[in-house]
Amino acid sequence: MIPIIPTIEQLNQVDDQEASRRLDELRNAAYRRKIERIKEESRARRQAAREIEAEERSASGAAFTVATVAEIRARAASPQQRVHGLLPWASSTLVVAQRKTGKTTLLLNLARSLVTGEDLLDSFGVQRLKGRIALLNFEVDAQMLQRWADEVGQLDQLMVVDLRGCRNSPGNREDRARLATVLRNAGVEVIMVDTFARAFTGSSQNDAGEVIRFLTDLDTFTRQECGALDLVLTTHAGWKNDRTRGSSALEDWADSIITLTALSEEPWTRFISARGRDIDLAEHAITYDEQTRHLSLGDQSNRRDAQRTAKAQALVPIIAQAVATSTEPLSSTAMITAARAVGGQGHDDEFRKAAQLAQAQGLIKIVDLGSGRPKLHQMPSSPDNPGTPQTKTG
Repeated sequence: MIPIIPTIEQLNQVDDQEASRRLDELRNAAYRRKIERIKEESRARRQAAREIEAEERSASGAAFTVATVAEIRARAASPQQRVHGLLPWASSTLVVAQRKTGKTTLLLNLARSLVTGEDLLDSFGVQRLKGRIALLNFEVDAQMLQRWADEVGQLDQLMVVDLRGCRNSPGNREDRARLATVLRNAGVEVIMVDTFARAFTGSSQNDAGEVIRFLTDLDTFTRQECGALDLVLTTHAGWKNDRTRGSSALEDWADSIITLTALSEEPWTRFISARGRDIDLAEHAITYDEQTRHLSLGDQSNRRDAQRTAKAQALVPIIAQAVATSTEPLSSTAMITAARAVGGQGHDDEFRKAAQLAQAQGLIKIVDLGSGRPKLHQMPSSPDNPGTPQTKTG
């Protein structure tokens, strides 16, 4: 075929179209850069306004005082702790919670104890409130929170500031002044904020400077504007589940840090620990009553031990099967081999732990032949003489 050669006019038309396309791309890129610049300037103006407002509130707050140790000693003594072993008096407490571990339930249990004077978690003595509690609720639907409070009981006087889906009132000048007046007039003594992520008014939770300014401002709002004594702030845990998400300034700020964690293998296997000024609680399990949402402190244990116990418990029926199908008592090594042969998986220590649990449940019997000799695993109905074969039961 004879190639078709474009005319000069056609070539010029192609060049014009390409030039027009490139010009449009340049215009669009310039337009986007202009938009991003305006957005950045707008963010900077809003942040500047927040900082100026915080500085003005700080400047108008209570002035510092100076006193000798002897003069301070002569003052009327305050209780050392609001909740003995968990919350110091007139403190800022941070509750760090892995998601869905029951942080709101813990707040409601704390509120009930502060109102009634009953021990928190059935273990920690409480200085009962003279005033009220206000919960700044950013996360839970108000009616759901009311149902939970009713299940906990005796919380009719808990003041709920419903901020879910609303503008951030503590970050708004007019709302903030009105809210502070309402809480002060109601005699609020403790303010709970759930959660930091929703209440935060800065632009980056990883920026230590912004976080510190927010926390300082929250302290001012709580104590100087509302007249409360104690502040409890919740935050979500990071990817390791036992540290805060975002800037470490959160943990630096708190007088006490209460940590809630969970064991994924078991429903409602939760753990609590605390550290801070005169606060040191090792990790303990928590028990939970689904009907009353009541929390109690369990035995001192940790997630690793609980995880091992859970794995061992899963091996119990396999151990029982391995022992039941053997024609003679099994040493520990033989028992582990037999258990693996019928599908058991795990470390040797987990099999040994499972055997102890199986014996405690009456499924097998472990015969200790003395120092230096193996322990034998047999059915409970088997004779103690390890040399006698077991009698199988159907």
